[in-house]
Amino acid sequence: MQTPSQTKSNNIVGISLVLLVMVLYFASQLLAPKLKKYREQVTLLKSEIALAQEKVDSFQTASSKVVELKDTIDRINLAVPAGRDVPGALTSLEAMAAKETVALKSSQPKPSNTVFIPTASGATSAGNSGNSLAFTLSLSTDYPHLTAFIKDVENNLRLMKVDSLIITPSDQNMLSVSMDVVTYSRDLTKE
Repeated sequence: MQTPSQTKSNNIVGISLVLLVMVLYFASQLLAPKLKKYREQVTLLKSEIALAQEKVDSFQTASSKVVELKDTIDRINLAVPAGRDVPGALTSLEAMAAKETVALKSSQPKPSNTVFIPTASGATSAGNSGNSLAFTLSLSTDYPHLTAFIKDVENNLRLMKVDSLIITPSDQNMLSVSMDVVTYSRDLTKE
């Protein structure tokens, strides 16, 4: 049997538990909609952050592609300069001759005429003479240096090709060479 003070204590504990349950129930009823609303807002904000991050990532990717394209355009501009760059072409040819120890006796621009330009399919098409520049070079060298010079001309970043080559023996294992070289340029009127 319980004493009255134990009974009273048990009643207080019971009432306290009931009150606690009721407070928790009403609090949850009042707070649940707000919590749900906050959770929805957090979810929405997380999705917006994810979309923003995707955009940032795509901008970074696009930025790196722009840099790559700029580098490609710079190489194209070197390979096929704008306008008829006679001094640039001559300087390039002289540098290649000096590198391969080829004596460049003279270089003469040839009169403009229609040049056949290779197309992507391998065929040739008549090109606008304004887009090509031909030079006649007079050289003196030996055979190994001549072949190295021709390789340099044909593998140069600036588009060049050897159009004709006339070799005549000279004195002491040297060769006299007459060579026509063609280089190309972009038409400034189309840019």
